[in-house]
Amino acid sequence: MYIDPGFGSLFFQSCIAVAVSFGVFWMKPIKIIRNIFHQNKCLENDPADNMNDSDTVDENGFLK
Repeated sequence: MYIDPGFGSLFFQSCIAVAVSFGVFWMKPIKIIRNIFHQNKCLENDPADNMNDSDTVDENGFLK
């Protein structure tokens, strides 16, 4: 069986395009799922809860 260079190049580019498009397509749902689980973990151990508001904001409500 003979595969000319034009077909080999087209086949190689098609494989790369399919792989990249699947990666881009699945990135959004995976990020949403990760954010759901990461958000729950961050809420339990939120270091911002331990901060004193008077240390970072002046009497006018502006950051120091």
